[in-house]
Amino acid sequence: MSKVLKTFRARLAFWIAMSALGILLTTGFAVFVSVRTALQEKQDETLLEITRTEIESVGGKEIGDPLEIGINDESILVWREATGKIVLERGLVSLRSEKRTVRKRVFTHLYRHGQIYRALYYPYEDNGVRNIALCIESMAPLQSTLRSIVFRMLLIGMLGAGATCLFAWNLSVRLTQPLREIAKQTASIHTADLSLRLPHLSEDAELVDVTEGINGMLARLESLFEGQAQFIADAAHELRSPLANLRTTAEVALRRQDPNTHQRALQITITEVERLTRLTESLLTLSLADAGALVQERVPVDIAQIITESAEAIRARAEEAGVQLVLHIEPASLQGDRLRLQQVLDNLLDNAVRHSPQGSRVQVRVQQKNDGISISIADEGHGISEEDISRVFERLWRADSARARMTGGFGLGLSIVKAIVEAHGGRVAARSTLGEGTVFQIRFPAPHKP
Repeated sequence: MSKVLKTFRARLAFWIAMSALGILLTTGFAVFVSVRTALQEKQDETLLEITRTEIESVGGKEIGDPLEIGINDESILVWREATGKIVLERGLVSLRSEKRTVRKRVFTHLYRHGQIYRALYYPYEDNGVRNIALCIESMAPLQSTLRSIVFRMLLIGMLGAGATCLFAWNLSVRLTQPLREIAKQTASIHTADLSLRLPHLSEDAELVDVTEGINGMLARLESLFEGQAQFIADAAHELRSPLANLRTTAEVALRRQDPNTHQRALQITITEVERLTRLTESLLTLSLADAGALVQERVPVDIAQIITESAEAIRARAEEAGVQLVLHIEPASLQGDRLRLQQVLDNLLDNAVRHSPQGSRVQVRVQQKNDGISISIADEGHGISEEDISRVFERLWRADSARARMTGGFGLGLSIVKAIVEAHGGRVAARSTLGEGTVFQIRFPAPHKP
């Protein structure tokens, strides 16, 4: 049984059958109780009618000798309540030992000689004298009828149980067939081709939801795999250039014994190693973001302070480039990783200054609002086209002009910004107008109050 119930189809059939059989048994029991009650009430009515008829036949006379009633399974005994004197005794069953006093009509059961009888104690008055009548009737016919009913119900129940099990299995097969088709088609999908989508195999809303959910997952996986493939290709491309430079420089230095050549080779080596280090650190940061381990601590961070520090660190370079930094900072703080948040602001300010023309301004605004913290960094550069603005946060984006425009490096800076902001529960967006400049907007939600 346990092996059969491992499949959803078998479990579904089992529980459908059990539910149907439970309903069948409950209904059968209710019908049996109703029939038994009706037959019992009918027998009680008959017993009452016989008792009244026999009492009326006495007509105040006393009949002391036992006589047979017309039906041998019925017996009656009538006695004076006060004296216990027998008034009427008929039937084959002696009832003298069952005499007792009752105040009102009572139906009960009596067991005599291994048989069960339905009994009626019936008190009444005759010419001012209180009498009690006890009339009994065998329950054998009623029990025989009930046994016949039970047998027929069991026979019908067994047939119904078989039909129920067959119906439950066929129903479970029909209901689970679309799931088997979905499983079969899903198993045929592999990473080599994630463009396949499941057809809608059923009009049922639940199965439509399952199909659409799987198709949505496949679409996300396809996008993720394509992004990973592109990311690996671009990372390999970025690594190839400095590695090639290092090898060429080393080969040139080995062929020449000129000290100046060796010195230049060492300087180039240091530059390329620094470049590889920055790329490695950026890739490590993104891998931590993918693993959900980017934020190492959650402490109160003064956003106004770290923006001021980032601005002061880059102010000298901005003045050298002829770019004015304008700060509009309100007090604001949140729970987060200070070093990571500093990294976000350093990247965005460096971006803005690097790509701002001489004589322009970079404006930084920090506002503490009811719904959280808003940070905006706006430059007055050349702007980004509408087609490119939606891709500025992609990793190692290959559009060279836009990438040089935004990061001047590997195309990872804005991806890191997005990962850090989202790790803190925030959102970052960019909007731009060609010829007017670009604005990066960060929003951190307000902390939940306990």
